[in-house]
Amino acid sequence: MINESEKNHFFKTKGKMEKTAYIRFNLAERMDRYEKGSVIFSALLSVYLICSSVALFANGNLASSADGHAVTLIGIIASVSLLVVNLLDNAEGRALHAREMRESAQKILEIVSRMDCELVSSAPDSDNLKGFVGEYHSAIERQGQNHQAWDNELYETLEGMRRDGFFSRLWFYFWHKYLWSKRLLLDWWLYLLILGICAIGFYFLFLRAIGYS
Repeated sequence: MINESEKNHFFKTKGKMEKTAYIRFNLAERMDRYEKGSVIFSALLSVYLICSSVALFANGNLASSADGHAVTLIGIIASVSLLVVNLLDNAEGRALHAREMRESAQKILEIVSRMDCELVSSAPDSDNLKGFVGEYHSAIERQGQNHQAWDNELYETLEGMRRDGFFSRLWFYFWHKYLWSKRLLLDWWLYLLILGICAIGFYFLFLRAIGYS
């Protein structure tokens, strides 16, 4: 048996465990999105490299022109970027980390479910509850990568969007979008810059194709 103070403590601990699980689900989703974004980025660079190579091969005058030199230089940037991105993706292993985060979250929720059953029983056992807490700590320590403060803040906005009150939900909705946009710019500004440079290369190719350069 446990007293009311201990019971409240375990209820608070259970809430913390649930929060950790859902944050890890959100983290896994973010990693999946980053993985898809990286694939799209690599595909766009590959399209530019193919198009520029075909254009330079098909038009001998283009290679010796100023536009051709710019297209070639941008192609070098795209090639190096493609190589670096692929190496980083392989090193980070986002898909594997996302799966591990989901497995960890599912394990934590399974522990929470058993803990909840113990808490609502007629005679909750303190040793069992402490055992569930120990299982929780073991589950989170097995993961080499934990969530960041930003993931916690993002979770708070998602919880806020479920609250009562139209204006409250609206505020958290826009705050959630702001956080996502801010994180996207911080994490992807270099990728966007490289895509912008490749867009300039496509512009030169387009001008050459329609005969304006």
